[in-house]
Amino acid sequence: MISTEIQNAKSRSKKNVKAFVRKDNAPLLPAPPSEVGFKGWLYQNVFQSMSDFSSVSASLKSFMIAIFTVFVFYSFVSQIYSFVDFAIISAVWADPDDLKRQVCWTVDQGGDLPSGWHGACWPYIIAKAKFIMYGAYPVSELWRVNLTYFFGGAMLVWILIEPLPFRKIVAFVLLVFFPMFATLMLTGGGGGFSTSSVGLYTLLGLLLITINRFGTKGRLPSVFADLSSISGIAGWALVFIAAFSVVIGFDSGLTNIDTRDWGGLLITL
Repeated sequence: MISTEIQNAKSRSKKNVKAFVRKDNAPLLPAPPSEVGFKGWLYQNVFQSMSDFSSVSASLKSFMIAIFTVFVFYSFVSQIYSFVDFAIISAVWADPDDLKRQVCWTVDQGGDLPSGWHGACWPYIIAKAKFIMYGAYPVSELWRVNLTYFFGGAMLVWILIEPLPFRKIVAFVLLVFFPMFATLMLTGGGGGFSTSSVGLYTLLGLLLITINRFGTKGRLPSVFADLSSISGIAGWALVFIAAFSVVIGFDSGLTNIDTRDWGGLLITL
């Protein structure tokens, strides 16, 4: 009897249920402010890690992260301000009397700047720009340094841009042939080379490369397997040394530059 009444109640409740079918799409709601825009970036990357107060340990962790974040931000801002103050605000920009370095002297040094001044002395830096960049390299030969860095930089950029073709070939040229070209351009070459030494290095290198080829094809005893793998690297190294000796000893007609005159940021790098 009770079960019959329960079934009748369920059937009556089902009859009273009304279905609703949406004909139009629900309007798109904007994303929460904590998920998009600059506020979202700040929340996800800065404040989210320090907003957990669900427990004592989580609160302590959030508090420590907040202190560390403030410290890092303060250090960053102070360093940036110090740099801007040194390079721009407190820097000396003009040198109307063509004093070069003396224009940046303080009163303690016999100049006009206040005692304890510190900042960039741009007239002196500009006057010494050539020495800073190239060292004592002769002015008439600076085109060689510029050309060397132009080719090297162009090939490096070519390698880094993935859609460009022949990246492997350019990388091979940069690693193998460019050091020879750079040495020849910077030094001028013309030092001569010993044909016997070049021939000996070349023959030994080819011999070691041949041993490596035989070992790769399994034509050598297994006891020489490790030796054959090393011989290939040594062989190519000897061939490279021989080629390098020929290139730097070749009389290219360029003025020979003593390495003691090398320096500056470009040549040193």
